Amino acid sequence: MKMQKPVLVFVSHPGGGGDGFEKLQTVTFANEKLGLACKAFRTVRITPENADKDAVLGGKGKAVPRLLVVDPINEKVKVLEKGKLKASTIYSTMKSVSGKFWKEGLEKKVKSCLKLLTEQDQIVNEMKLLRDKESLLAQEDGDKAERELKKLTKEIEEVQAELERIRKEQDELWKMTPKRAAAA
Repeated sequence: MKMQKPVLVFVSHPGGGGDGFEKLQTVTFANEKLGLACKAFRTVRITPENADKDAVLGGKGKAVPRLLVVDPINEKVKVLEKGKLKASTIYSTMKSVSGKFWKEGLEKKVKSCLKLLTEQDQIVNEMKLLRDKESLLAQEDGDKAERELKKLTKEIEEVQAELERIRKEQDELWKMTPKRAAAA
């Protein structure tokens, strides 16, 4: 059976633990670029016992926790354990494996998505200000307040449309094409 996309396997004990587990969870996995890069991968968490029993993953690494990056074309597994569990090392390994499978470059996708997320954050902040202003205007009486409220409502609709555009762009951004038709 062919895999639908590259796979990132997190080998750990059910309750966590192991050398460097806490740092991996709180620092490494919190890296934005790494999190976004995972969109191009199927992510799986598995126990060491089940990894050892697996036909593709068995015998790949010993340390717990560890990450296994699986190239779906030839089912080669890159093992990242101990000192290699750094965000930059994981990301570069993911880029390498992704480049063999997807037509689109992972780095370009991640940078584009980061740009969209920054834009989205700015628009969300703008929306918060507009909503605060709206609640203040709603408490006022008079024609002037009513006119300003109508104007503000139109502005809010425009900002909401902009947020929707960004969400659609993000969805489109992560539609990726396998290099080999047989892989799809």
